[in-house]
Amino acid sequence: MSASVIESGQSSKIKMNKLAIALLVRRFGRCGGMESYVWHLADKLADLSTTVYVICDQLVEGNPKVKICIVGRSKKSRNHERLSAFGIQANEVVQKLRGEIPDIIVHAHERSVNHDVITAHGTLFDPRVNGFKSRWSKRVRAWLHMQRNDFVKAQTIIPVSDLISEQIQDYYAQEFSLKLSAPGLPAIEPIKAQFDKPRIAEKELLKIVFVGKEWKRKGLDVAISICSGLKLMGIPLTLDIFGPLPSSLPAKYLAIEWITPHSWTDRIPYEKFDLLMLLSKDDPFGMVVVEALQHGVPCILSKGVGAGRHLKEGIITFNGKFDTSFLTDFISIINSRLPPQTWWSWKDLARWHITEIYTPLLKVHDAHQRKIEI
Repeated sequence: MSASVIESGQSSKIKMNKLAIALLVRRFGRCGGMESYVWHLADKLADLSTTVYVICDQLVEGNPKVKICIVGRSKKSRNHERLSAFGIQANEVVQKLRGEIPDIIVHAHERSVNHDVITAHGTLFDPRVNGFKSRWSKRVRAWLHMQRNDFVKAQTIIPVSDLISEQIQDYYAQEFSLKLSAPGLPAIEPIKAQFDKPRIAEKELLKIVFVGKEWKRKGLDVAISICSGLKLMGIPLTLDIFGPLPSSLPAKYLAIEWITPHSWTDRIPYEKFDLLMLLSKDDPFGMVVVEALQHGVPCILSKGVGAGRHLKEGIITFNGKFDTSFLTDFISIINSRLPPQTWWSWKDLARWHITEIYTPLLKVHDAHQRKIEI
């Protein structure tokens, strides 16, 4: 195997009645977004008597319950080239695993060349666009090729929300409709100690947080516009920005005294804030929404954020107008205390993968007939 393997203490001999899954993700660890999703999924699959392999090129946080295979990190300068290189290297490990465990199920969360299942986490490129970039940009052509290849190779496509499910069907004219499953929605497991905080309206200062390296796509300009409107109404507030390097932000933003940029950190201190703003033009789900709600922090979302399709409690949808309807929702949020809400747990998500995704694939493959006990 052309990768270093960190053993978890489990026997390398796989029992014939034990489900084996290989998860592909470049960064493995609870460091936000898709990476946290995969870490929790791996953790709970292992709790449900599943042998779990993780193929990655960067180990942020290990897990003694899983077997971790680390491939070399690409030194390519462009992101699509690094993703392509990871897919090729991961395939070497996949081929080795398939030789040892013929009915192992390979579940990709990154660009891959050899998988049974793929979860669509990220923003999709629209293949119908026939502009200059799609015809002549090597980067765009590469993204479109990898994106379509992901769906062609997969037997099952798991969208992370209804929003991205609709995009896949729309962009590819129903070509992959029969492969689409129900959404593999992230879990919400509230940190109950965070729900004893005073109501926002009882505080002297409203502390707002914005999270996103891709600050343009995540709607920082809209967030600042909303904050400015609230300031004009006499609401004292601050806006802390996590993600982009301060040097990458426009000077006019940095000059605003109530804005504080922080660059990126793997753990956002949500417990210090009262409100999250995520106003993306297109965001398949928005894991930061889950992270904020777990800490009792309500959210202002745009219609382009997939989480808004599935969550209602603690959510304000901004329709692009700073009007009476928005202000009514805003006042309601700051005058109430968000109750702890367990949407479903990570164990529920893992169990759903086993019963609805992995076990049917074993039957389709005409693999060993077995009953997976969970």
